[in-house]
Amino acid sequence: MACKTHRRTKGEASAELHRSLERLAVHHFDLYQLHSLDDPRELEGALGRGGAMEAILEARDSGLVRNIGITGHRPFLQVEALKRFDFDTVTFPLNFVLRRHRDPENDYEPLLKLAEEKDVGRIAIASMAKGPWKDEPHSYRTWYEPFDEQKSIDQCLRFALSQNITTVAAPGDIRLLSKALEAGQRFAPMGGAEQDLLIRSAGALKPLWSV
Repeated sequence: MACKTHRRTKGEASAELHRSLERLAVHHFDLYQLHSLDDPRELEGALGRGGAMEAILEARDSGLVRNIGITGHRPFLQVEALKRFDFDTVTFPLNFVLRRHRDPENDYEPLLKLAEEKDVGRIAIASMAKGPWKDEPHSYRTWYEPFDEQKSIDQCLRFALSQNITTVAAPGDIRLLSKALEAGQRFAPMGGAEQDLLIRSAGALKPLWSV
């Protein structure tokens, strides 16, 4: 059972954590995450004196939380977070489109390397992201435009799971989830040459984040 908080202060984070336990009718969380830490000032506040981390640590000491994670969309900030605290997991975007358009804003490879060195669980999100939504109506309940053909989803999942990560988070639309589960049933590691071809195929696509 995992949950997360957007709150950055101790009092607010503590109140939200207890509300979540009550609403979900559980006695503890296996994983509780500082969510969407994409601003250096928020990172400083959450990890500083009187910040949300103090509430989460108190919850861990009292048995309400077993593991502590961090999520975000700017890998270089998560690198800084891992240097400051021994998180159990880190959640971040990883897909072949981002790899094709790698820049200082979205480069996840230094984060992967550090997380592996520190034995931190590595959770990939947006593994099936094609790019940001355009102006037309959204056809899926996802915050990005996804690949939705089964062959493409198979490729997305195979690429992501071949990057030395722990797991891939499920997409937020049930129609995509069923295809992702099918892809998982067929999973086989993607070799280097096949990865290179897939990365090159994303040249005309726009990544979710870039400088």
